[in-house]
Amino acid sequence: MSIQQFMICIVAFGILYAIYSCHRAKTKVYCTFTRRDKTVGYKWAKAKNGERIEFDSGWYYIITSRVKLKSLDVGFNMFFPTMVRCLDFTYKSIWPIDHETGKADEETPEARKNLDKREDIEAFNLGSQKSYGKPKFGLLGGGWMPVILLVGMVACLYLIWQMQGQIDSVGQAMNVLQEMMMNK
Repeated sequence: MSIQQFMICIVAFGILYAIYSCHRAKTKVYCTFTRRDKTVGYKWAKAKNGERIEFDSGWYYIITSRVKLKSLDVGFNMFFPTMVRCLDFTYKSIWPIDHETGKADEETPEARKNLDKREDIEAFNLGSQKSYGKPKFGLLGGGWMPVILLVGMVACLYLIWQMQGQIDSVGQAMNVLQEMMMNK
């Protein structure tokens, strides 16, 4: 593989990762968690109201009305800062911080009643899954299928690229045989 082909592959990988980062920024919420010792943890979560996140052995709940926009400039986004939806949590509350008041207390009786129902349903589902046992994924299960598919596509494209000259010579040989049969 030449240097030019290698550089094209690197640029293509960078573009694909940038596309993935933009997609993730649109479909998820970037959550920051401030611990007791003032360290900050980060996690991506689904952008769905009432979605539960587990972080540091605790549950935190998404409230989409408290989402703020923030420029994300960590990792690959350091080169291309991206505006993402963000929620801030503290160790004191399961609710995100309200950026207008600076507090995180959002537990009305209606909200608690809905969460109790949801937690009961999730506990029932978890118990029934445990009673059936852990599902056994084979070689292709557990999320490996897209990776296998991508590697297979790259390998097929590489083989086609390598055999391009041989396919042309087979086509020329077939033309010669056809002309010989026509001249008889």
